[in-house]
Amino acid sequence: MRQRILGRTGLKVSEIGFGGYPIGDPQIVRYAIDRGVNYIDTAHCYRGGKSEEVIGEALAGRRDRVVLTTKWCPHHVGKPATKQVFLDMLDASLKRLRTDHVDIVLNHEVGRNSDGVGVNRIAKKDKQTIPVS
Repeated sequence: MRQRILGRTGLKVSEIGFGGYPIGDPQIVRYAIDRGVNYIDTAHCYRGGKSEEVIGEALAGRRDRVVLTTKWCPHHVGKPATKQVFLDMLDASLKRLRTDHVDIVLNHEVGRNSDGVGVNRIAKKDKQTIPVS
């Protein structure tokens, strides 16, 4: 599997990534990893957290072989976009993923269609808002 550097991160990721939304079988994830796919993407809201659970099970003994991405999307579960909500959601994701870290956290769906607020949701307004820098 060919790899590329992901932007300015320095992370080497496979040209083909693994999108975890529909995953229900950890064997599928292991199959992809064993064939060189090392970029795995999921989110806490994919199938109510089940995607992260399945990927966490699949990564046992393989965590060091992947670049793991999850997403933060509090509006999917009716939560405000605050630092504490972010940290709580990240802690829950780490538990489901059975790891002590993720390599990338993405802000999922910034736009008026997803949360009625749009990009102002991530602006630096006060110390309760997640910094964008």
